Amino acid sequence: AEDAKQLIQRLHIRSSLAAVLRQIQAIKRIAPQLAAAQRPSQVYALLKPYKDEALLVCWLAFDDPAARQWIAVFKETLRSVTPVIGGKYLIEKFNLRPSPLFTQILTRLRNARLDGEISTLAEEEAIVKAFLQSP
Repeated sequence: AEDAKQLIQRLHIRSSLAAVLRQIQAIKRIAPQLAAAQRPSQVYALLKPYKDEALLVCWLAFDDPAARQWIAVFKETLRSVTPVIGGKYLIEKFNLRPSPLFTQILTRLRNARLDGEISTLAEEEAIVKAFLQSP
């Protein structure tokens, strides 16, 4: 089968559509992981990089109902899940300076929200405190 790169070159496809075709090919490669995902945070990590157009095409094309369901759930709910705590809050409440640690903390908070482990600001603060106290 012709891969996306060859198809793009042969048909002289414009760059925005070419990017979507490359994303579709990438999503096809992760389809087994997606179908086997057990947690919403796993699905978020797998699908976050991809554009809606690529996700829609894959949703339409995939035969696996689990993969299709996860794509739908990601687009409908998971993509918009964010923690209450953000960088400004970490600076003001926890006296932290911006650093790569912020990404680790915010990712942990988002994953906990996605997986239903937490739902309140107090629970987020507890995770941050525990994270900062861990070695």
